[in-house]
Amino acid sequence: MVSTTKSLLVSVCSACVLGLGVSSAHAALGLVSGCTVISTPGSYSVVNNITARPTDLKSVGGSFPACILITADSVTLDLGGFTISPPQGTFVTAYGVYAHNGNDETHGVLTKNGSITDFRSILGISRGVSIEGSADAVENLNVLRNDDGVLFDGGLNSATHVRASSSGGRGFLCFGGGVSVRDSVAFNNGGNGIDLLACSGNSVVGNTAGQNGGTGITVACPSLVIENTASQNGAGDIVTDPSASCTQANNNPAP
Repeated sequence: MVSTTKSLLVSVCSACVLGLGVSSAHAALGLVSGCTVISTPGSYSVVNNITARPTDLKSVGGSFPACILITADSVTLDLGGFTISPPQGTFVTAYGVYAHNGNDETHGVLTKNGSITDFRSILGISRGVSIEGSADAVENLNVLRNDDGVLFDGGLNSATHVRASSSGGRGFLCFGGGVSVRDSVAFNNGGNGIDLLACSGNSVVGNTAGQNGGTGITVACPSLVIENTASQNGAGDIVTDPSASCTQANNNPAP
């Protein structure tokens, strides 16, 4: 055990000497303690709350800045119940977690188990989570008080047990198709709660949308829309377009 611990400390200190910094050194071991770029497949665990100062944000190849920028496929990022947010009262044009690989898509990226809050911008649009890929997923997240909550840009992406609330814009939105949003909540967002109007072939099941400024749930057809509940939304509760080509059942109210 002593030998193993010594080797671990040597690895971390060596990375610091090389100028990688403690955060990057931890990331090399699968531990994330600050804003970083994840460029190698594997499992990563956040070990503390992360304050995303503007000088800490990461960008590769001119990408939109982010606190945690994932450029590799087959990555699991476990927030461990911790929160990623900018300094209190700060406006930053950035994403909290961003899966982006230049002109290509990321594949098999999972972000789970924590909170991403307060990414707001005076110029541009900041987002809690932005996924540009396919077969990527977010699970068990609280995405709170961002310009937009969760963006999917690509196909076959999914959100499960995600709460997107108090965004200035939309809670969930998409480009591409085949998005799955299940057992999630969109509450008190300034725009639409769950907005899948720009993609079709979706699965929207068991969600709750309430007190959003726009439509609670809006979905492009053909899609599967079942067992959702929506109420007190400013521009309608559940809207499917064109309604006849969606599979719908047990929604309250019915589209």
